[in-house]
Amino acid sequence: MESLTISNWKHLEHFGIKALTGEACTYMMRVLCDVNEDGRLGILDYLSLPVDTVLTGPWNGLVNGKPSVGSIMLHRDCLPALAEFMLRRADVKALVRLPSSGSIVGLFTDERVAQYEQLLRDLPNSTHSWQVQRISRSAQPCIGSRNIHLATGRAL
Repeated sequence: MESLTISNWKHLEHFGIKALTGEACTYMMRVLCDVNEDGRLGILDYLSLPVDTVLTGPWNGLVNGKPSVGSIMLHRDCLPALAEFMLRRADVKALVRLPSSGSIVGLFTDERVAQYEQLLRDLPNSTHSWQVQRISRSAQPCIGSRNIHLATGRAL
């Protein structure tokens, strides 16, 4: 895969997170999502919860072709942050935010990053408001997405 655009909840199915409904939340502010094991691990990592955390039972049988293992309600506004986190977790090389649509594009190959950067150079007077942000992970030792405190050896 060269790139992946996430502009709505449906696009998170690639990561094992399937939005079902907004009617499950009594405050009408969260979206009920089923998750497969990949999605469960991603959500727990995003929320910094232990991997043995038990989610509520799933509502449907499959998410992105894999068995559903649980469900969770997520605030509607967390989509951009969750999308960025899942793309970074998938070792994206660069991110492109498209403010006008609220979309985020993950670029997974050096060739694709170069194409986007060339496009920006070819359009110097454009009124676009997007930029290519190259991603580099910390060189610090880590466990999952948590850095290790060098003095104590504990995960931060």
